[in-house]
This record gives sequence, structure tokens and C-alpha cells, in this order.
Amino acid sequence: EIMPSLVGSEMCIRDRFRSAAGAPILVRFGAAAQVGGATRNGSESMDLGISGKTALVFGGSRGMGRACALQLAREGGAVTIAARNPQTLEQAAAEISRETGNGVGWVSADLTLPQGRDAAIAACPHPDILINNADGPLPGDFRDWTREDWIASLDAMMLGPIDMIRRLSLIHISEPTRLGMI
Repeated sequence: EIMPSLVGSEMCIRDRFRSAAGAPILVRFGAAAQVGGATRNGSESMDLGISGKTALVFGGSRGMGRACALQLAREGGAVTIAARNPQTLEQAAAEISRETGNGVGWVSADLTLPQGRDAAIAACPHPDILINNADGPLPGDFRDWTREDWIASLDAMMLGPIDMIRRLSLIHISEPTRLGMI
């Protein structure tokens, strides 16, 4: 069982997640990691044990998706970012690659469309790590939203991600020697 305890801006996850020395892993929000933090490319980071793993990150060209892709690349992951805009994707991949020294691939793919999910899997067919991240609905009064607004939000935030998890779990089940994190 995971037992989080919040102390200021720190969260200690006990029992399930421990460092190689057996100490609980400490995660700092808004600050550099101090426990087990090896310096990589000028940034403090924890060894998450994901070096060499492949990662597919939707929404990887900006915001939280880009931050996830950056950290995965810092940790030595083989990262492919996916989003709708090829220009921002190419720029983000180049910047993350330059900052981390780890090449980052990219694919123009829309998580809400089956052909976008197909393109992402073609670009990164066997990811060990999947980050489903997409823009949510624009802020506003939900009473003003149409049925089409709700359906678009469900496609982006639920149905597309569920389909990616389903597709990749089928790939991993068909290859029992591969262990995946979704």
C-alpha cells in the first residue's frame, strides 16, 4: 500500500517505492530533488530506473507533456513526443535533445483520432512508458457547452487515452517478455 505523507512541499511515498538503499523515495514539488539526486545535464534528478526505456508522450510539445518528455529524456529514456502541430513538435524535440544530450523523436498525431493513434504507435511501436496527455476543454461555464463540446472533451481526455492503453496492452500481452508501464 502506498502511504503518502505531505510535509510542506515534500511527499514521501512509503512501503512500495524505495531507493536502492531501501530508503523511501522523496519527491519535492517545485524544488530540485535532494534525495538520491545525481546531477545530469545540470539538473538534479532521481534515478528512476528508466534509462534505456522507450517512452511515448502525447502532448509532448508544450506544457505538462513537454515537462514529462524532458524529464524522461534526462533520465536516459528513448523519448518520442506526439502532438498535432509539426512545427512545435520539431522545435520541442530539438530543444529537449539539445538540453539533455538525448535524441528525441517526434510524430504529428492527434490522440482524439484513430489515425493519430495509429501514427503514434507506428513511430513508437513498443513503448515501455505511455504518457496520455491532451488539452482539456477551454475554461467556461459548463452550462454553455454543447453536446459536441462534451464529446470532444471525452475523446481527448478519456476515449483516446483508453484506446491507447488498450492497444498497447494488447501489444505487450502478445509479447510476454516485455514488461510495460502504462
